[in-house]
Amino acid sequence: MAWNPDLYERYRALRERPGRDLLLAIPDILPDAIADLGCGTGYLTRQLADRFPAATVTGLDSDAAMLAKAAGAASRVF
Repeated sequence: MAWNPDLYERYRALRERPGRDLLLAIPDILPDAIADLGCGTGYLTRQLADRFPAATVTGLDSDAAMLAKAAGAASRVF
């Protein structure tokens, strides 16, 4: 099944809260590397990168269109 990144982003608010809650549940640690499996368009991946600036953050997704959207918005992830 192919994903539509623009449609996915349109409904981001519905998916964002659980991801944000999980992000806030992570204790104050200093990871070297973080992998976001099923990163979609990378919105939460970028939040991980902001929260843990010393870590190398990698977003992985099975859909090329989602990764292209994520990479287009990324600065130091993907």
